[in-house]
Amino acid sequence: MGHSVNGKAAEIINLHHKTFKKISDKEIESRYEKKSPNFSDVLQCFKYIKKDTAFCVPYEFISSIS
Repeated sequence: MGHSVNGKAAEIINLHHKTFKKISDKEIESRYEKKSPNFSDVLQCFKYIKKDTAFCVPYEFISSIS
C-alpha cells in the first residue's frame, strides 16, 4: 500500500533533526529492538514523489498517535 498526502503519491523519509541526514529503515528498526527506544532526534517526513515539497513532524509524535 502506497502513501499519499492530499491524494498525491508520497514517500516517507526519516531524517536526523539537526543534520537532516537520512536515517535508514534498518536504523529505525534497530531502535525498536532496544528496551527503551529513543526517537527524539528523528523527523518523519512525507515527501511528494514527483516534487521536492515535504512536511516533517517529530517521529515520537507519529508513534504516539499510531
